[in-house]
Amino acid sequence: MNMQRRLRHLKRMCGSSFVLAMACCLVFTQSVAAISPDQKRTLDSGVYYFNYDASSSVCGSTAAGGAGGIKTPAASSWNSGAQPPYYMEQYIIEVLKDVATKKNIPVERAVTQEHVVAMVAWAYAEGGNLTNTGAFNLWNSGLTSRPDLVDGATSASGVQAYKSFDAGVEANAIVMTGSNQNRIGTIITTADSTAEQVLHEIAYYDETPGNLAWAWGPNPNDAGAVLQFNHNDYINSLLGDLNTTRKDYAHQASVQIGPGERETHYVDATTLKFNGGSSTASGGLGNSSGTNCATGGSVNCASAVGDSKILCEARKYEGIYYLYAGGHQGYSAFIAGCPDPTGAKDTSAAGNQGPCATDCSGLVSVAVDKAFGLNYMWVVHTTMNGAGGEFWQSIPIAQAQGGDIVTTPEHVEIVDHVSGDSIVTFGSHHTGTKTGIVTSSLNNWSGGAWRWTGPGSSGN
Repeated sequence: MNMQRRLRHLKRMCGSSFVLAMACCLVFTQSVAAISPDQKRTLDSGVYYFNYDASSSVCGSTAAGGAGGIKTPAASSWNSGAQPPYYMEQYIIEVLKDVATKKNIPVERAVTQEHVVAMVAWAYAEGGNLTNTGAFNLWNSGLTSRPDLVDGATSASGVQAYKSFDAGVEANAIVMTGSNQNRIGTIITTADSTAEQVLHEIAYYDETPGNLAWAWGPNPNDAGAVLQFNHNDYINSLLGDLNTTRKDYAHQASVQIGPGERETHYVDATTLKFNGGSSTASGGLGNSSGTNCATGGSVNCASAVGDSKILCEARKYEGIYYLYAGGHQGYSAFIAGCPDPTGAKDTSAAGNQGPCATDCSGLVSVAVDKAFGLNYMWVVHTTMNGAGGEFWQSIPIAQAQGGDIVTTPEHVEIVDHVSGDSIVTFGSHHTGTKTGIVTSSLNNWSGGAWRWTGPGSSGN
């Protein structure tokens, strides 16, 4: 567990006064117009996360009777038949089955390897039961409408224990199918959704009308940071834990849970039903292609011309840690601090990335400028925004080649090659990971594929 997450969970455990402050009055609106004095006092006290419950009371008004709440039948329950020792994968499978049952969807659509892997990663990001006293509450869900499921007093802050394995399963299934968090119930019952897509839905709550954030932790002096936190810090934390989970699934998923368990006991790994799926040496989103990260699969850099030179220039930054806003000072300024990226990976570290570090669009900007002697700088919002952005022309993603780019609303990577329904890309992924090759589904790139048609391109 990284230090940032340990500190986060220490703050969660710092005493009942924090919990009471959170439960008393913490108002959140999608417009995020301002942070109230009560919110600021709570955040100043050191509590940086708040988990929303689909049926909790906020500021004295019962959400169950409001537009955003749900009414949960008091008699609803789950009977898994599970026996101790209880462990993480076992618990997650039961939650997925319970969610599917509540949605009247075949359980096999919910219980997939990708969904289980995503839920394991999410549990480690949240730290429930693993780093606090919230037994059988892996994601710190703050259900308050069902005290019959809670061991002790209910708490909308999320730091609460459930009475049993099955009580925890039922409570989390209620929250994930409730009207404030139903995006989660939807994505984890979509049979072909990937772990990355599951985590995206969890973090980007405002893409589903009426949903609320699961966790947030803005700078109390900056109301606008609320959305920035959820969309950047939270997804980066989730994807970092996903990377760890894919690499070490047997250890992560076999941890025992329940009262008193704090990552101390594990069941035999042969008990597990799934594995972590594919992973990459660069710490990215999964690589099953066997592509050699140093040479790629589609471009021979010794003889590269035109657009393929973009990929070749980007590859020089392989192994350097991601740095938010890196590469956005303009090419001349960037190259003055990083005249040659060769060997930069040897001194780059997660906490000290070095002068050659970039973020995703910074890497594209630097690579294009070096390849063709230009001085462009872009940010990505599906399209590449900035001077020269018009030179990026949309193409069918299945036709993408080495040196093209693929995008989502907030991410971009450089194409290495397409293989069937998968695409191999090179990029600067997210905080805590190294620049390198990853393989993902073509469907992951909602912004599509783009080809450089400006100076130096294959068409000029």
